[in-house]
Amino acid sequence: MNPCALGWDNHRKFSKVSLMEQVPDGEIRVVERARLEHDDKEAMRTWLSHLDPEIPVALEATFGWPWVADLLEELGHPVHLGHPPVIRALAKHEAKTDRCDGDRLGKFQLRGILPESYLAPPEVRQRRERTRYRMALSLLRTGVKTACRQSCTALESCTTSATCLARPADAFWRAWNCPRVRGKP
Repeated sequence: MNPCALGWDNHRKFSKVSLMEQVPDGEIRVVERARLEHDDKEAMRTWLSHLDPEIPVALEATFGWPWVADLLEELGHPVHLGHPPVIRALAKHEAKTDRCDGDRLGKFQLRGILPESYLAPPEVRQRRERTRYRMALSLLRTGVKTACRQSCTALESCTTSATCLARPADAFWRAWNCPRVRGKP
């Protein structure tokens, strides 16, 4: 077992990382802490390159974790994705600060009690993201069709035929150009 672990507390614009080490008497101590800005990927790579690639990284599964996991895997670090609600339950009596969060993740990893979430491979994550995006677009399309149907019905400018619903933009254009809408007799 590696006597070191990296705790990674991820935020939108920066990450707080803590390199933890377990000394022979069992005590866990902080070796190094850093704040890594997300807009400077080269600085992140440089900081991570001075670490042994065998050091495991404990990363909480919060907003924006996939690209961090990809970067760490690219540099050869084994990534362990922590389960946020269980981590919160384990640490309910501890202080909650950015620095403490990174330390806590590293300690959990070294003690072997990090509650892990499934870390899907990049191809699976990409397929899931495409599916979610397609579902969002389908919901948007349905909303536009419904709005057009309501506009057409309210203005009595067209019927709700299959053509009208298949091409909601055309139906909306016909309804908008209806003489009753434009104030013409």
